[in-house]
Amino acid sequence: QFKNCDIKGVESQSTIVIEDSQFNNNGKGLYFGISRDYFHLSNHHIAITVKSCSIRDNDEYGLFIYGGFLTSANISVINTELVGKWRNEILECLSIILNNVTVTNSLSTGLVILSSIVTVENRLVFKNNTGVVGGGMAINGSSVVALLPSANLEFIDNHATYKGGGIYIDERTKYGFLGESPVPLTLKDNTAGVAGNDIYGKIYYDFRDLFYPINPSTSSDASAFALCDPDSNETTPIWYENEQQSVFP
Repeated sequence: QFKNCDIKGVESQSTIVIEDSQFNNNGKGLYFGISRDYFHLSNHHIAITVKSCSIRDNDEYGLFIYGGFLTSANISVINTELVGKWRNEILECLSIILNNVTVTNSLSTGLVILSSIVTVENRLVFKNNTGVVGGGMAINGSSVVALLPSANLEFIDNHATYKGGGIYIDERTKYGFLGESPVPLTLKDNTAGVAGNDIYGKIYYDFRDLFYPINPSTSSDASAFALCDPDSNETTPIWYENEQQSVFP
């Protein structure tokens, strides 16, 4: 019945800061659910900051953020580590910043981004995570990962049992990554059971305009992209504007 309540005196700007806290060995880690029923007035805004926190070894999920497609909610996760057991997820968030975040030892994809706009500032590290599609990170549902000039992405020792050991980008996601200038990208020792040791999916922008690749590798030919059928030895090269698409460098 909360949607029928009209609580007087609530300020139009609400700020929540969670700092120097630990969320360890629980059934669930840290969850934010932002409902339209609470923020149905356009002049109500909320800013949530998670800073210098440790979210570790929780059974169901570590960090789960549901934004409800609200433009009035702004979320920042700063200097925080997300460690095992299961996934972390960002769902329907239109404004979230990840600043110096480390994701390690997850058993069900390090970070799943679904129908969200995520901005990366400074380091974002994925190490020793495992999943089915996307070991380190999975970008789904037309999500966008915006890269600030200070961004630095690292994907090390991640594994997918199917596709995208480091990064998986689903076919509905048109852009995946956006950035104004190239930023460092480390891809090292990621593996996938079927395809895309480091990355599986399509990046519409020229890869060289987005990243300075470090230690890049592919699970197929090192000079060209191809569509592959895991049950066949045949491959079909990808052509665009009468040119066969290549891997860089």
